Amino acid sequence: GALSMVDGHVVWDEALCAWCDDCIRTCSHHASPRVLWMTPEAAMERVSRNIPFIRGITVSGGECSLYPGFLTGLFTLAKERALMEVCDGVMLDVKSWDPAVHRALTGADNAAVKKNLAFLSETGKLEELRLVVVDGLVDAEAVIAGAAETLGPRAAETRLKLITFRPQGVRGRLENHPSP
Repeated sequence: GALSMVDGHVVWDEALCAWCDDCIRTCSHHASPRVLWMTPEAAMERVSRNIPFIRGITVSGGECSLYPGFLTGLFTLAKERALMEVCDGVMLDVKSWDPAVHRALTGADNAAVKKNLAFLSETGKLEELRLVVVDGLVDAEAVIAGAAETLGPRAAETRLKLITFRPQGVRGRLENHPSP
């Protein structure tokens, strides 16, 4: 009962959600309809409820830097200062260095991810580079080599974390995507 159709779009009612993930398993794209559009103020209000239990704020889900106004607003509320000034560090996920494989996994090109990697390195804000591991699909060595070339001397001081790929939100099934 948490999902309904309004003007041809799926609408999620958080108050009715049982968090069973049936919606993700039912969707032909394995996408989650659990989307909330929030203002920076509303997001900060939610974060504020948990301040005694957290050490920081993480934003994730796609290429977050495509929403600089929201991020600047949120982090300004969190620290009262522009985005990079209020950001202590960024963990950047790289799903694939190959643009075709990245597009197959996410539906978008990875040019913005590569640009953000270079920018974060130049500003000294890259806290951690996270390599999304998908056996047989992503060439991890190519990601590491491409990232190392982009980072230059900073590569040696950049923390690399390998993380498991989570298929929620992927367009289609993984076995249908091209191999690297």
